[in-house]
Amino acid sequence: MIFSLGTSIKPFIGMSGEKEFFEETQTYSAVRADSEKRSDAANRPRKGSNRRALRRIIMTVHSLSTLQKPLVADTAIPAPTLPEKTRDHRPVARRVLTIEMEGLKALAESLDDNFNKAVECLASLKGHVVLTGMGKSGHIALKIAATMASTGTPAFFVHPAEASHGDLGMITKRNAVIALSDSGESAELEGILQYATRYNIPVIGITRNPQSTLGQASTVVLTLPQAEPACPLRLAPTTVTTMMLA
Repeated sequence: MIFSLGTSIKPFIGMSGEKEFFEETQTYSAVRADSEKRSDAANRPRKGSNRRALRRIIMTVHSLSTLQKPLVADTAIPAPTLPEKTRDHRPVARRVLTIEMEGLKALAESLDDNFNKAVECLASLKGHVVLTGMGKSGHIALKIAATMASTGTPAFFVHPAEASHGDLGMITKRNAVIALSDSGESAELEGILQYATRYNIPVIGITRNPQSTLGQASTVVLTLPQAEPACPLRLAPTTVTTMMLA
């Protein structure tokens, strides 16, 4: 039966078909053997490759060790030294202190009945004292608020530039406002002054100009005396801020 099956397939394939089949088989085997040979050659380590890898490792370790070295003495930053002969700046300091002391003396002599009214206004207050001011006067107002709070008088600071953006809601009819301004014409105070006038909130104005916008809008005006500024350019508020803080 097998013989008969072989004899029946062989005529169908033919001699030419058997030859092409064996040739294709041999070609496939040769290509596969060549591919395996190339793969083995690629995976085989080349001469000197281990040396190059070892050299890279040594260089990397050396670079890391140099980065971690501490600063040597000759590269350290030298400590600053004072010059052997210095200028005497004490006369300038004494001049500034003397000018500001003269301002405080003038302030003490200028106190009038408005000071008593301001004290009585704060003493009868049921709410908080609201301090406000712009620029250097604002810094002084912030310091006064902190001092009042630490000595038992409830007080807080409201920035005049933020007042019209919602902070006016912190000021009620139970409060009193102390506004500081050297010239009395700080535009940022306008919103607080109008608000205080509308709701009948007492305002104590501290300024050198009682006829200014702040002076006219204040319930009580504490007028600062005219005093010489300690700034030689007469620009920075020095004596006036000292009198405000006093």
